[in-house]
Parts: sequence; C-alpha cells; structure tokens
Amino acid sequence: MHSDYCYVGKRVRQERQKYGMSLNDLAEATGISASYLSLLENGKTVPSIKVLDKICNYFSIHISVLFQEDDELGEVFLFRRDRQVEVDVPNDRMLRFLLPRGNCRIEPVHVTLTPREKRNEWTVHQGTEFGYVITGSPEISLEGRESITCREGDAIVYNSSIRHYWQNLGEVVAEVLLVAFPRVDFRGELQGALRT
Repeated sequence: MHSDYCYVGKRVRQERQKYGMSLNDLAEATGISASYLSLLENGKTVPSIKVLDKICNYFSIHISVLFQEDDELGEVFLFRRDRQVEVDVPNDRMLRFLLPRGNCRIEPVHVTLTPREKRNEWTVHQGTEFGYVITGSPEISLEGRESITCREGDAIVYNSSIRHYWQNLGEVVAEVLLVAFPRVDFRGELQGALRT
C-alpha cells in the first residue's frame, strides 16, 4: 500500500475522533460504508478522489489536510517535488499538492486537466480561491453563473464556498495553479482590497 494513503487514513481517523464520531457515525454522514472507512483508516485501500471529497466536504476541510505532515515550519520551508502528493483522477485531471499543511493559510495545488473532458461534479470549500492558468484554455463554472473560459496567463479569484468545477474542453492539456485561502472571506477583506 502506498505510504501516502496510510497517512491519509491516519488523518481521516484523527478528524473523526476529534468530533467523537464512530465509524458508523461517519458512514451515515457521508454515505461511505463503515467497513470501507475502516479499511481506509488502516491504510488497506487506496481511496478515490470522490471518497476523499465526500469526507473533506463533511469536515469542511481542504483535501490537502489529509496529506499534511507534522513537521514544524521554520522561517523557510522547502517542500521538494518528490515529497509532494499526486492524486490522479482517471480521464479527467491530476492534482499535485504543493504543500503538506492543511492548517496553513494557503493551500496551493497544481492541476493538470485532460483535453476534451466535460466535468459536472461540483466541489465546494470554505474561503477564497485564486487560479492562475499556466497553459491551455480551461473553463470554470460557478453554480448559478455563466461559465468563464480562461486563457494562458489569466488570473481569477472567486468565492470557493459557491459550488464550482474546472474543466478542459480544449484540444490540448491545460494546467492551472489553484491556491485556496480557507480563512479569507471573499466578500470581506479581499473584495475591499480589489476595490482599492
């Protein structure tokens, strides 16, 4: 079993126990069976991104929290490429988590989007998210709003507590740097800064 997923299981158990929940409680809340959650917590199965999404949405945490490590940060922290966690979503995207800490005020993820893949699964998390398009012309959809096509070099900021998803309907691979700010209120301090 991949050591990253053993670590994920440990983090899921910590979150569950933090709230005094049993495996059955978490199973009922997320729709994931208690037996599967037990395998996950014990590092005996590799979870899909959909399963991790359900758990993270329930606990209102970013997925990178499940991969965070216990190292203490000094004044400078170098997180080398070989320690970064990659999650592959078949036929859709690959996520590379660029920092290990979910309790950080920033959560950067490098997203690679497969060409011509239509997506309609929403994601949602607290705070504000910044996106910078490295290559390609990906599209972001926010619930209740028209989709926005971004191009190489474009930057976008949005309220990530609105259900949203990125997709790549173009002919070439698209890459986006997404930086989540879970403790930044889009309607508050950021909008004020953008107006000045």
